[in-house]
Amino acid sequence: MEIPLPTPTKKDVYSEGFDKGLYRNKPQGSPVVYDSIKDRKDVGLLSWGELEVGKEDQVFKVDENGLYLGSTEFNNAPFRVDMKGNVVGISATFNQYFHLVNNTLDDISDGSSFKKVTGVNTSNQITETSIADDSISTPKLQANSVTANEINVSQLSAISADLGAITAGTITLPNTGWIKGGQTGYDTGTGFFLGYDTDAYKFSIGDSDENKLTWDGSELFVKGNIAWIEVVASDDLRHSNDAKKTTTSTTPVKLKEIKMNNDLPAMRIKFDIRRNTTSSACGGDVYAQIYKNGQAWGTQQSWANADWTTFSEDFTDIKKNDLIQLYAWSEWGSSETCDDIAEVQNFRIYYTRQFKYDETFTNQDP
Repeated sequence: MEIPLPTPTKKDVYSEGFDKGLYRNKPQGSPVVYDSIKDRKDVGLLSWGELEVGKEDQVFKVDENGLYLGSTEFNNAPFRVDMKGNVVGISATFNQYFHLVNNTLDDISDGSSFKKVTGVNTSNQITETSIADDSISTPKLQANSVTANEINVSQLSAISADLGAITAGTITLPNTGWIKGGQTGYDTGTGFFLGYDTDAYKFSIGDSDENKLTWDGSELFVKGNIAWIEVVASDDLRHSNDAKKTTTSTTPVKLKEIKMNNDLPAMRIKFDIRRNTTSSACGGDVYAQIYKNGQAWGTQQSWANADWTTFSEDFTDIKKNDLIQLYAWSEWGSSETCDDIAEVQNFRIYYTRQFKYDETFTNQDP
């Protein structure tokens, strides 16, 4: 072995006879400077407190800290080995297989890939202790590089991605869950809602103020025109409020009322009326008229006989919570000589739901 050294700048106790050996009794402060040192069997121990080649960030040093390159300070050196054998470096390239003597990195002679020692079990799996929290951040994962039967996260929102086409088994919503789009809640806004609301699982789609389909947990409700179903006024009885009511008022007074629990595109309303009197001296008419929400809606009807007669009238665009009312009054009213009484009964609603067909015809006479 040969260690090149600069030409001596001055003589010291080692300047002559180096072929007889270098010895550790060099006087303090007197540097060793040689062109070279050649091996001899009788050469004694070569020992210094520190060895330094180069300067600043282009330096190689050996001292009591260890061996290091690239900095005059051990802890700042990009490559360093301390006295316990701990190695710190920026990167390494190896042309041959290797493994650690202790805590085997991998027996790569079998062609398997490297694995991190801590947290990797004997089945070659990465466990929750393998990777520190928030230590991996990259947009460059190779396609199909993550394959698993399941991924366990606290919330699905922890995964941010375009899910594309989804093929799934079953989806069960808890009583705090929902799926929605456009609508902010059940039957609120335009869009759809499917999930639990207040006290039941519910569904709504459409415009909450216009055409829509809803299921409130017990009733299915449809508002608007459906291509194959329509509601028309007819003589099919749907609801009755039949009890007889009377009045001698000479101004319109409400005697009957029905509250609408759903929208209805069309319906027919019928009621019976007659004039009852306590004396033939009374000879006026009695009147009745259909109101909606306290406002005159139908045609004013009059009758002068004691026999019951039925009036019928068709209406459209009835809304949920509308109040359908029957007002009546008497021309003569009540007097000292007689009472002229307006009597009404059988206040009823009629309509039919039917399939709607848009028939078309073409004449083809020869």
